[in-house]
Amino acid sequence: MLTNENIEALWEVFKQFDLKREGLISRQAFFEGIIQEERNEFGNAIFTLVDPEDEETLEFGEFVQAVCTFCCFCVTDMLKFCFMVYDKDRSGLMEMEELHHFIKVLHSSNVTNNIQGAMSHLQLDEHGRLPFDSFKIMNKNFPQVLYPVFRLQQSTQRAILGNKWWKKKMCT
Repeated sequence: MLTNENIEALWEVFKQFDLKREGLISRQAFFEGIIQEERNEFGNAIFTLVDPEDEETLEFGEFVQAVCTFCCFCVTDMLKFCFMVYDKDRSGLMEMEELHHFIKVLHSSNVTNNIQGAMSHLQLDEHGRLPFDSFKIMNKNFPQVLYPVFRLQQSTQRAILGNKWWKKKMCT
């Protein structure tokens, strides 16, 4: 899906932040410099997909793979990714403590009354856990809960190749 021109454009963005000319950029530079968003646990998960060992730096190939994957997520893919990141035991059910932690990460511990209200409308299973289908319903009925996730994607798209370019590549 990438042309030589696209790869060159990605390289131009990358090398602006490869200050030591070592073929590496820091994750912090990605967040603060390239996309101008706060780095958090969720943002780090984007890069854990491609390099779970190195929590601080990215090689160009990792940068391309992570950015292209994250920027091409449609809504359903993004919801699956979010759920996977915070369903720590991979049970297919998000424990309430996992969900609360996720919400605190997304909203920088500034959980508003609107977000709390949304949480009170969740459709939990008989053990008080959130199934993925209920997670999707939460996003549909209360999009403000996951808004920071989609804002991060849009910021990444805007900074790297532009929103219009990515929109053509995303699933519908």
